[in-house]
Amino acid sequence: MPMEWKTTWMRFLMLGIFSLFLIGFSCKKIEPDMDGEYVYINSTNHTISFLTPHVNSFKLLGLQTHLIKLYEIARKKTRPETYGTPFNNTDSEVIQFDGNKCLTMTSSNSSENSLLNISNYSVEKIDNRTYKFTYTFTEADYNRATTCP
Repeated sequence: MPMEWKTTWMRFLMLGIFSLFLIGFSCKKIEPDMDGEYVYINSTNHTISFLTPHVNSFKLLGLQTHLIKLYEIARKKTRPETYGTPFNNTDSEVIQFDGNKCLTMTSSNSSENSLLNISNYSVEKIDNRTYKFTYTFTEADYNRATTCP
């Protein structure tokens, strides 16, 4: 019986080694092609909430900063214009200040200071495929907001 165990054990050992070898060489590490760091700064004393629900919703207390990191598939050339915002799944975003004043931002290029438009962010190149985008909420945003419906 010990000889049968040894033979059986060796077969399982060989199968295990073959499986590890096959899995080890068949898997390729996939790196994200474009890394985006999105920093949101609330330079006001007002609490900012997002009323349009989406994956990247967050709340900013007065004078607080929030970071979102996104990894996207790159196009042939990586430039700041090729990046989207973390809110690309919506055409408009309602920002609420202190629970009583609202500001609707749209993705239109003509939308003044919209966080849905990547051209309204300040851009810093980290490396060839990584950019840092910073959007700052200001008192001007608060002043443009109207009483919420």
